[in-house]
Amino acid sequence: MKEPEIGQQGLTPAQVEQAREAYGSNELTHKKRNSFLRQFISNFGDPIIKVLLAALAVNLIFLFHNFDWYESAGIAIAIFLATFVSTLSEYGSESAFAKLQEDAARLSCRVRRSGGVTVVPVGEVVVGDLVLLQAGERVPADGVLLSGQLSVDQSALNGETKEADKRPGGESDPRDLLAANRLFRGSVVCAGEGVLRVGQVGDSTFYGGLAQEIQEETRE
Repeated sequence: MKEPEIGQQGLTPAQVEQAREAYGSNELTHKKRNSFLRQFISNFGDPIIKVLLAALAVNLIFLFHNFDWYESAGIAIAIFLATFVSTLSEYGSESAFAKLQEDAARLSCRVRRSGGVTVVPVGEVVVGDLVLLQAGERVPADGVLLSGQLSVDQSALNGETKEADKRPGGESDPRDLLAANRLFRGSVVCAGEGVLRVGQVGDSTFYGGLAQEIQEETRE
C-alpha cells in the first residue's frame, strides 16, 4: 500500500484520517494477561518440569514397596519451587512491561501538520506524519530521517549500549536497525535535531513486534 503523498507542510486533517484508516493507529495491542494461578498451572507444561513429574511418579510407585518417602517429598518440593519461582519471575516481568506500556502511552510528540507544529499523544501518530525530534525525546514510530542528524540510543531494541548515528539519504530495509537513515520506535534521541517521516506504526513497528512476542503464551 502506497504511503500518503506529503510535502514539508505535513499531513492535512483529511490525510491523517485516511492514513489511520489505511494503516491503523500507533497504539500497541495488549493481550489479556493470565492470572497468577493460571500461569502457575500452565508452567507445569515445561519440559524440565515434565521430567521431574515423571521421576516423581516412578518414586511414588516404588514408595509403596520400601516406604522411603524422603526422595519423593524432595522431588515434589523441587517441582513446586521451580514452577513457583519461574511463574513469579514471568509474572513480574509482564507486570513491569505493562507498566512501561502505560507510561509510554502518556507520552506526546511534536508533529508538523497543515504547515504548523502541534503536540499530539504518541498513539495518534499516523503513517506519513512528520515528527520533529531533538535530544531527550523518544522516537514514537518507525520511519526515515528526512533532515538533520541524530545520535540515538537503541539499547531497548538491540541491547547495544553504543549510540547509533543517524543521517538522511540512501535506501534501506525498514527492519534494519543498523541502517543510518532509519529510526525506530522506543529509541531515545541523545543528541542532535531532525525530522522523521513515519513509515510504520503500532504493531507494525520493530518495537511493536517485540511487544507481541513478549505477550505470546507459547515462546521458545
